[in-house]
Amino acid sequence: MKRIIVTVIFLVFTLTNVNASEYNKLIEEGNRLWAENNIEGAQAAFEKAIQLNSKAPAAHARLAGLWLTNNQNKKAIKAYQNAISADPTNPALFVALGIAYLHEGAYSMSQAMVNQALALDPEHLNGKKLQEYVNKKMEIIAQTSTPTSKVPTELKSMVNPYQKSH
Repeated sequence: MKRIIVTVIFLVFTLTNVNASEYNKLIEEGNRLWAENNIEGAQAAFEKAIQLNSKAPAAHARLAGLWLTNNQNKKAIKAYQNAISADPTNPALFVALGIAYLHEGAYSMSQAMVNQALALDPEHLNGKKLQEYVNKKMEIIAQTSTPTSKVPTELKSMVNPYQKSH
């Protein structure tokens, strides 16, 4: 009986190490293919790594980065969210998600992500830079946005020519 238990433990340990090794090889392959500008190949490698271990953040983060750099922001956001679910204490993932939201024009979401990153690491350099940028962007938006109630009636119809004047 002891022999069977030891054998099972050995097999589980061996399979875990094989999966981890294969996972790391897929990440490395994806990185290499990405560097060679083989986007589809890199994506496939990262997705295979995710299939091997969906709980590990690295493949999700690499896939998100790949999508972000190829202007597929919504896919990047979802992948960064998956990476954060796997590693909720990594401020770099929150900064990266903040950048993805920034590219989508979701400034308040970007601000929330950078605030979370800085809550985890108040000295995170990229987090501080992104916070400064997002805060300036939000200030500009606040200064330039005019509530429609303050716009004279004559100008409201110019903004929306289908609106009937009163």
